[in-house]
Amino acid sequence: MHDIFPDPQEGPGINDNSELDKKNGNNVDKKKPDIKKESVGHLPDELLKFVNNDSYSLLVKGNPGTGKTIFALTLMDNLDHNSNYFYISTRLSIKQLSYFYPWISKFTIQTESKYEYKFEDARLDEPESLFERITNQLMDVKSPIIIIDTWDAIASFMDRESRLNNERVLQIWRERAGAKLIFLSESYDTTLLDSIVDGIITLKLAFKNSNYYRKLFINKLRGISIGCSVYNFSLFNGLFFVLDSIDNLNVFEKLKINTFVQDKIVNAENKLYNKYDIYGKNNGNFFNDLFYSNRIVTMEFDSNLNNELILSILLKPLFFWIVSENTIMINNFNWNFYSMLKNILHYFVSSDLIDNNLLYDQLNYLKFVLDCNDEHNKTFEEKKYDLKNSGDSINKSLAEILEKNKNKNKNKNPNYNNVLNIMDGDNTCDLLSNVKFVNFIKTNPINNLIILKSRISNNNDILLSESKYYKIVLKGKNILINSITPPTHNFGAINEPGSYFVDWYPSY
Repeated sequence: MHDIFPDPQEGPGINDNSELDKKNGNNVDKKKPDIKKESVGHLPDELLKFVNNDSYSLLVKGNPGTGKTIFALTLMDNLDHNSNYFYISTRLSIKQLSYFYPWISKFTIQTESKYEYKFEDARLDEPESLFERITNQLMDVKSPIIIIDTWDAIASFMDRESRLNNERVLQIWRERAGAKLIFLSESYDTTLLDSIVDGIITLKLAFKNSNYYRKLFINKLRGISIGCSVYNFSLFNGLFFVLDSIDNLNVFEKLKINTFVQDKIVNAENKLYNKYDIYGKNNGNFFNDLFYSNRIVTMEFDSNLNNELILSILLKPLFFWIVSENTIMINNFNWNFYSMLKNILHYFVSSDLIDNNLLYDQLNYLKFVLDCNDEHNKTFEEKKYDLKNSGDSINKSLAEILEKNKNKNKNKNPNYNNVLNIMDGDNTCDLLSNVKFVNFIKTNPINNLIILKSRISNNNDILLSESKYYKIVLKGKNILINSITPPTHNFGAINEPGSYFVDWYPSY
């Protein structure tokens, strides 16, 4: 038996200069990995760079149910090699794989593909014959990408010495063939395989407060600099989606980095709308349904999320609202929400559409309540409970706003249901701690989004009980949205390649 070749020493990573870095005089590796067009799922950039190496071995660890098989299938579709693929299943039949993950028919039914995909049912194979089949594939240069799901089913039948020897042999043949070898394992124990493989990924699953929390840990990727070592992920629709780092979610930063020409984006407005309209009412657009179907939605943002990230998170549903020629009103803000939203929308839609449908401080609740309760002997606390006169005034003002908007948007009838009023909950906390006022806006015919950037102690109790309440939190470098009322599953923030909008995927 030959000794295994010594592993190359792990260094700080490979730094390839991008065009942007060259212009800026930087030597930092910002090069994006090569990804197959129309590949499924969403995987970490570090991992995609690693699996595009000429040859490697990767160990994927995780307990049953953590998503190893979905990870391997999604990874297989993201590999961009002019090669053939060999998937060995020791747990499920090929029929079961196709049943649980119907999208893999793109592998099994190939018509014009230059790749050859083989799925082998190895559940009844003896370890010796299965090991021989793997080595035969490694010696065949036509099949350099091999996925073993799972390695435990083979290794458990070997004694310790045989297992160590066979794992060494596989690594040597893999190196000689210039192949890619991916092991799936349900064992967390550290073995020789951990030390000789080039990369290790660990998948973990936790269940807390009726929610799944799935995490991917990058333990090592030889030769690759790891920018983020822990990602939350989703298995939505039988695909593997890691949540994006906050560095990839800031639309304002992206537009600055890529120096977009505004006219080109505005001219492509219809194309943009059609592209994103395919999401309809699915996961990436659940905010849209939320705003249309609820009179009050409260969103409490993590204090570590800056204003640009808050706008980036909300941009997609607000974009849809505007291009559908619905009205957005920004009221009672003590920070520059309106100007920031207006500036970023200019990159995507025409100025006329924004001017006609994005309104600022025309429905100032604080002003209405105080002006309509002008008895000098009343304190503010007393005034805010007298809502009849202010309610009539608000409704009258709203009717005037809609009528004006009707004249701007010709042939479009005013519709209260298509008005989204966004208000700063921190700036109106006295009003929002009043159940009478909250019930008033709840029964008002327009939709309201209340944004909180800081916890208002017990004043949140009214909103918790009277509105759809969501917390947007920072977990590591990922952003999660937790539904508090009603308590449902979490969503995670993802920015699909080629998209400037943040999408949301369920965390189950």
